Parts: sequence; structure tokens; C-alpha cells
Amino acid sequence: MLLRSVLIFLAATPAVAKCPVKDDLFAGGIEVRWDDDTVEVYRDIGGGLVQTESVYGDGYVSRLKLAKGVYVAELVDLNDGVLDLDSVVMYRYPMAAEDMPLPEANGQWRVHTTYTDTYESYKETQTHIWGAEQTVTYGDCTYAVIPGRLEYRSDHYNHDEGIHYVSELGIGLLTSYKDDEYPEPDIYTVTGIRALR
Repeated sequence: MLLRSVLIFLAATPAVAKCPVKDDLFAGGIEVRWDDDTVEVYRDIGGGLVQTESVYGDGYVSRLKLAKGVYVAELVDLNDGVLDLDSVVMYRYPMAAEDMPLPEANGQWRVHTTYTDTYESYKETQTHIWGAEQTVTYGDCTYAVIPGRLEYRSDHYNHDEGIHYVSELGIGLLTSYKDDEYPEPDIYTVTGIRALR
């Protein structure tokens, strides 16, 4: 009788959603929600690239390709699901995406890249500076993360990005952004994360 009661209780209890893991990038993807109503979906597309589709609160949609889930390789806007080819931004690295290093706690990586958009192309230097591992909670899920600062420097445009690299997910999450024009950083906060299955 006791066993039957336990089974009935378990059947009536809602399933607890598991926190995403890296394997979910290869399945339905990982959805990340932000405090500004942005919703992003991350999926592994092979070749060392993770694709992110972002839908912002105002309806604007963009698609980003991240080498090793961290380093920006390509950015493009979508209009009604169609790529806006005039908006394409590309970063070319001196090695294939799969050969790029993963972030390491207290590590640093400097690389010379080429920035290209519809109007111009120029050389830049990226410096990726990683701090000590820490624990961060996103919604109901807690992960070990490596906080980083990505510095983009050129004669044309300079900006910095704050990143949390979540090795258990294989992705970097943007935490801040600032540039020459707006030196006070914009701060971004994750409010929820889940696997899409």
C-alpha cells in the first residue's frame, strides 16, 4: 500500500526541469532570457561554431555565429526571417574556429583579426582576458563560470565586452558592453535559462 501511494504521488508531481548542459546545444538548443526581454537560442552548427538567434523586446532579430561559443565570427540582422545581407559583419581569425583556444581561468589570449562589413574592412587586435572561476546563478540554474573582458582595438573603432564563459554549456554570455562613444558600460543580466527539447 505504501509503495502504491508513493507511485501515485510521484505521478502527480510535476517534472522538475533539468538545467541545460552542453549536449543540449546539439539537440533542441539552449534558450537564455535577459532582463531587457531579449530571448536568445544557442545551437551548435558544427565546424567549431555556435549559432545564436536573438529576439529583442522591440521585435528586432539578429543571428550571431560564435567560434567555440565565445568569439564573434559573424553577425547579421534578420527581417521577417530573411537575412539582411547589407547588415553582415564578419571577423576573420588567423585559424579555423575549431582550432581557437577555449577560455581558461586567469588566462589571456591576444589575436589579430580582420573586421569586415558592407562599407569597410580593417585590421584589429583582440585581447581576451579571463579571471578566476566563480559561481553564478541564472534563474534556477547555477554554474561555474570564467568571467572575461574582451577588448577590441583598431584605428577605426574600440569596444569592450564583458563575458561569462560557462564551460558546462560551451557558450559565453554577454554581461556588459562599452565603446568609445559610450564609455559607461551597458550591463546585461540573465533571468532564466532552459534546454529546448
